[in-house]
Amino acid sequence: MWTNIISTSVKQPLPNLGVSNTIRGAVASWSKTLANELGIHQITVNNVLPGATETEFEKVSGLDKTKLFSSEKVFTAEEVAKDGYKAMLRGDLVKLTALSSTTKFVLKNMNLFPTKRILQQIKMRQEVKG
Repeated sequence: MWTNIISTSVKQPLPNLGVSNTIRGAVASWSKTLANELGIHQITVNNVLPGATETEFEKVSGLDKTKLFSSEKVFTAEEVAKDGYKAMLRGDLVKLTALSSTTKFVLKNMNLFPTKRILQQIKMRQEVKG
């Protein structure tokens, strides 16, 4: 079993994170390829796509001062890891976690929403509270 904890940015790239979005997307595609190739050997490869997660990074980067970290429940890294582990044991290939029910709905139904509007909402949530 193999699990990658990536980001919801593989579903919708985040503003100002071009290189990060590219790398995460590549890891997600690579994992799907591995899951297909290694599945015949009973090896599970999955991706965990968490939302806002409490780590040291949000403090160092200033994200802790954004609307994103104040408007939704922020999950701990431990909660994300446990949820990802359970998904791996079930054999889920992709697991959305640490997200509000609204965010999960939008990510699962991306094709129903205009891309420009989604990008505007994400950018707005990354702005500093004020």
